[in-house]
Amino acid sequence: MLSANGKVIMDVTDYVRRHFPDPNLSVKEIAESVYHTPPYLSNVFKSRTGKKRIQYIKEVRLEYSVALMEDRSLTLADISQRCGYSDQN
Repeated sequence: MLSANGKVIMDVTDYVRRHFPDPNLSVKEIAESVYHTPPYLSNVFKSRTGKKRIQYIKEVRLEYSVALMEDRSLTLADISQRCGYSDQN
C-alpha cells in the first residue's frame, strides 16, 4: 500500500506525463492538481525522488523528444512543439 506521499508522487508523475507537451506547464498547476501548495510539493517530490520537479519535467520532455527523432518525417520544430518546448533554439 502506498503512503500518502507516495500517492502524491505517483499523481504528480502521472500529471506531468499527461501534460508535458504544454509549454506553460507550471509548478503551481501541478501542485493544484494534487491539492497541495508548491512549496510542500517541492519538498515531498525532492525527498522522495531526489529530483526537483522541473528536472523531472525536462527529463520527460527529453525522453519523448528522443523517441520522436526516430520519425524522420518530423522536423526539429515539430518535435520541440510536441514536447512542450516553446523556443526551438
